[in-house]
Amino acid sequence: MANFKTLTKWHIFLGFLSFLLFGIPNFFAGDSITETGKFYLPLVNIFFPLLHFSIAYGCKLQSEYGRVASRICGFLLMPFFPAGTIIGFILFENTKKKFEMQDA
Repeated sequence: MANFKTLTKWHIFLGFLSFLLFGIPNFFAGDSITETGKFYLPLVNIFFPLLHFSIAYGCKLQSEYGRVASRICGFLLMPFFPAGTIIGFILFENTKKKFEMQDA
C-alpha cells in the first residue's frame, strides 16, 4: 500500500513552498509587471499551490486518484536537479503499490 501520510505531508509542504516561491515575490513586484503578467501571474500563484493541496487532500482520503496524481507530479519533478530530483524520487517511491503474496 502506498504511504499516504508521507505523500500528504510532502504535498502540503510543496503547496506552501510553491506559494512562497511563486506568490509572495509577485506581490512586491510593483509596476514592473507587464499587462500579460498581470493576468497570468495570479493564475500561476493560485494554480500550483491548489494543485498540491488537492493532491494532498486526495492522499489524505487514500484515493487512488491522489496516488496517481502524486506519482505523475513526482515524475514531472525529476528533471529539476538537484532538489526536484530528490523530491520527485521521494514522491515516486512512496506511491508504489505494494501487494502481499496470497496463498492459493
